[in-house]
Amino acid sequence: MIASSEATYGICFADGVVNPDFLPVDKTHDVSPTDSCGLSKVVNERMARAFAKRSGADIYAPRIGNVVEPHQYVQDFPRYFADPSLRRRNFFCYIDARDLGQIVDRCLKVDGLGYQVFNAGNDENGMNLENDALLARYFPGVPVRGDLGPREALFANRKIREVLGFREEHPWQNKWKAEAFRLYFDLLDRRLSLGRTRKVMIYAETKSRKAVNRVRLSFGQHTLVPNIAPFSALAASNRFGSVPYDAAIAALAQARRRHRWRWSDLQTL
Repeated sequence: MIASSEATYGICFADGVVNPDFLPVDKTHDVSPTDSCGLSKVVNERMARAFAKRSGADIYAPRIGNVVEPHQYVQDFPRYFADPSLRRRNFFCYIDARDLGQIVDRCLKVDGLGYQVFNAGNDENGMNLENDALLARYFPGVPVRGDLGPREALFANRKIREVLGFREEHPWQNKWKAEAFRLYFDLLDRRLSLGRTRKVMIYAETKSRKAVNRVRLSFGQHTLVPNIAPFSALAASNRFGSVPYDAAIAALAQARRRHRWRWSDLQTL
């Protein structure tokens, strides 16, 4: 197998804003990139196809999406949620590094397919917005082929699921909930357990001249910064399970922008 790339479609590293011919993008889409990265991958694919044709060997070329390691969800995704345009060039796609490992494993274990190209991405977009909003804002006028689920990946991975038997094991929501929302839901749970009506407060602490920031929570009056309105509104919810998912993301993103603390702090509190 060889490692190809999403860059083959000519969008990722193009000059200016370039639209795909249609969405979701799959292997039938034209590959005529004008950048060196995408062009080199197309050349590699052509060479692999020639070798497979001449030798009769199986050669698979997964077009790998944006690879995300586990620590990058909390580190980078809040920035993407705050400014989705950063991810337009990737069709809002991603591939968890561990799921990519599964794809490589499936390529090595499944024989007899000859030369094949697959999009290697996760099942859904790496974005907190649904497709209706993404298409209207970032791909207006681009034709949509077939039925498209609300969060279905615009970097289509159907072929790799159907032909190689890939089954996603690490969607971004799992890591996000496990790390970033651990703090938030614990905060709500504590408030309900206390049975108080006080608003939840957050303050940032700076240690020495290194400006090492930590986020601290207070259920009393000991706060060092003004109350963060999104958290107050969400904490006023009467039921633990009634917190809107996207609203929680927006609250975390606004808090970070306003008080400039690090997302990594969420993992250590």
